[in-house]
Amino acid sequence: MKLKIGFAGARLLGSNCLKEVLKQPGLEITAICFPKADEKVWWTDIIDEKEVKKLGFKITPWPEWKELKFDLIFSVLHGKIFKPAHLENTRLGIINLHPAPLPQYRGCNSYSHAIMNGEKKYGVSLHYIDEGIDTGDVIGINYLKIDENDTAYSLYQKAQKEALRLFKTKLPQILAYAKQGEKFPAKKQNNKRANYYPRTSLQDKEVKLSWPKIKIDRFVRGLDFPPFEPAYLNINGKKIYLTFSHNQTSGS
Repeated sequence: MKLKIGFAGARLLGSNCLKEVLKQPGLEITAICFPKADEKVWWTDIIDEKEVKKLGFKITPWPEWKELKFDLIFSVLHGKIFKPAHLENTRLGIINLHPAPLPQYRGCNSYSHAIMNGEKKYGVSLHYIDEGIDTGDVIGINYLKIDENDTAYSLYQKAQKEALRLFKTKLPQILAYAKQGEKFPAKKQNNKRANYYPRTSLQDKEVKLSWPKIKIDRFVRGLDFPPFEPAYLNINGKKIYLTFSHNQTSGS
């Protein structure tokens, strides 16, 4: 019997991880969910629905997933929340590729907050989904260095590559366990070390000149992520935008 697989994803990383799944033998892709071509998204490197069509599949609308049964679901940058019905209908678990280290960076905007917090390293995590947000048991974490010139966007680019490496490494192992009817082993998160950042955590982007230089540097780098609004100075009610270049902040 082939394993019944669901794949919910987005962006280039989601597409590349789906391609890795399709390389594996003994699988039946039951449903795929990516953003539709007419959905408004911030990334421009791919049009998700077109990439899925190139692979010979069509998108199963998200509301229909609650009625489907799977052996495994893989989630990569998927924007929807998995409900108890999804968990109950998935025999061996829902596995999420979270582009941040867990449990320190649950939620959103992790690239920005890692730089603002002065972290020296960053990570990407593969974990089981439970009824919390990014709280499930961790299968593996890959780490990478945060350079002093990294912005949120450059860290995002580096993390996407590391996340694909982690997914490619763990995928055959996860499927080998699944074909034996078993879940791949994972470790519980240490909730004492956990932080959660909501989607609204970067609403205040104003730089204060009274801040120490290092705080301004980290703040500007942490908010440098096109096409989103960068950090700014408020001069007489006018926003002066700041971006990071060659170790200095510069108006733009």
